Amino acid sequence: MLHVRVASPASHTGQLVETLSALPGVQNLVVLASAARRPEGDAVVFDVRDGAANPVFATLRELDLDREGAIAVHRVDATLDSGAGPAKRSWSEARGSLFQLLLNVVLLIGVGAAGLRAQRAIWRRAPRSGGAT
Repeated sequence: MLHVRVASPASHTGQLVETLSALPGVQNLVVLASAARRPEGDAVVFDVRDGAANPVFATLRELDLDREGAIAVHRVDATLDSGAGPAKRSWSEARGSLFQLLLNVVLLIGVGAAGLRAQRAIWRRAPRSGGAT
């Protein structure tokens, strides 16, 4: 989890908050109007899951907040929450995880079947010893 603090010019804050609200992985979004002093503007504070950070940082750059505002990012080592975090993840993440699971299962079945065929071919070629004494 990352904790992000942004000093946003007032002219950018509306679009920033609207975009952040729609991005998966953004939590605890707080806007403090006119609270930032250097640079002047609004203070926007939020948390973002590690796996969802790239689109958030891209949004901050698209709004030129890396030049016109100020951005601070801190890693959060521990959080206390209700444990519902995984349930709040987006459907795109769930679809990606399901696809990865299905791919793994198909590959394991394929490798297992190939291994059994190879074993069968080896046993067919092996000379059989006679059992008569």
